[in-house]
Parts: sequence; structure tokens; C-alpha cells
Amino acid sequence: MSNPSITESILSYLDSVILSRSPNTARTYRNALAAFSTMLEDLGIDPERTSCQEASENWVADFTTALNSYAPATERLYLTTLSGWFEFLAAEELADINLPRVRLLIRRRARRPGQRLPQFPRENIEDVLEFAMKLSESPAEEPHLRLINLR
Repeated sequence: MSNPSITESILSYLDSVILSRSPNTARTYRNALAAFSTMLEDLGIDPERTSCQEASENWVADFTTALNSYAPATERLYLTTLSGWFEFLAAEELADINLPRVRLLIRRRARRPGQRLPQFPRENIEDVLEFAMKLSESPAEEPHLRLINLR
């Protein structure tokens, strides 16, 4: 690749992902970079005709803004994918990319996904509560055993 377009460099990057990651991961990365290409088109940049040498770290900020309608976890995943593409461009010497700036823009602009609470089966919770209620009513041979049951 002497002077590939943005689209060609994305396809080359995805080829490398396919070799090293699961098919589901590769599909997710493809979706992320398709969203990125759409964002570039919205900015008036044709990914088919624009050389990847023109890649700009500023696109990270633009992409972060474009991802506002997505869930924070999806946003993070898509930005990780974009960061991987920028790293690919730098590693293959296809563009002069300031990788620390890319990482800083992602760290500063990306939303943080909220903490997800674990889901427990309702029946199991009810069984534990019922057992605890019965235990507090059960007779104990010694007073300290009754206190243990109550606890």
C-alpha cells in the first residue's frame, strides 16, 4: 500500500483484526468503522477518495460527538476501535499520527459507562428470605444460638 484511501486502510485494518480476533469482534469493529466512515461523509470527507495520510486526530473529537446517541459502552467500544485504526496507520507508516493526543482525546471526551448491577433470579431471593424468616422463629437450644439465627 503506497498511498491508500481511508476506506482501503480501514479494510486492511479489519483484515488484521479478522486474523487475531473472534468473528463477533471483527463484526463489531466493522460496524464501528462503518459509523466512522459515515461521520466522515457527514463532515464532507469522502473516505473512498481521501488519502489516509490526511487522517486527523481531530476526527476523534468529531466521532465522539457523533456517538452521543449510542450507549456509553458502545461509544467506548467504537472509540477503542478507532484508536486501533489510528495505531494501525502509525505502525504501518501510512500517516503521521500523534497517538498520545488520540488517547487523550478519547480519555477526555468519552462518557463513562455506569456500573451495572447484577441480576439475581427472583425465586432464589424469595427462597433465601423465606428460609431466614423461618430460622428466626425456630427454637434454639441455647440463647446465643438464637441470636446467631436472628443475625
